[in-house]
Amino acid sequence: MRNGLGSDGDKHHIVNLSTMGNHTSVAATTVQAVFVAPCACEIIDISLAVTTAVTAHSTNHWTLAFVNQTGDGNIMSDNFDTDSDNSGNGGRSLTADTLTSLADDGAGTNYLQNVVLAKGDVIVLTLTKASSATALAYPQLVVHWRP
Repeated sequence: MRNGLGSDGDKHHIVNLSTMGNHTSVAATTVQAVFVAPCACEIIDISLAVTTAVTAHSTNHWTLAFVNQTGDGNIMSDNFDTDSDNSGNGGRSLTADTLTSLADDGAGTNYLQNVVLAKGDVIVLTLTKASSATALAYPQLVVHWRP
């Protein structure tokens, strides 16, 4: 179940992405490991919440790419972005204080792939800032998974 509690077997791993910089926001392109599979498991969804809205924009935007560093595979078939020119998994704004699925576009398209992980697999997130994109204020990433 996306953007909800899911079933009893679902687990949630929360990452404070602002620890990559000044503890309040992510303002520049950066890379961070965000999940280490504690056992063989499946990723159900990946969501993000920020405290300040980020409006979709054709020039000033963010791209978020998730890769299984251990298995060398993309976790999404199309990276999430806030590029208003994107018709794939992006072109969406981030609403303040709202959990946004980065893998489900809300129109029924699920961009997850390579979601079955072995124990010890590491998911790495690359946040790429384009031009003068709004900083991601107090960003909280939630990885929804199940054994």
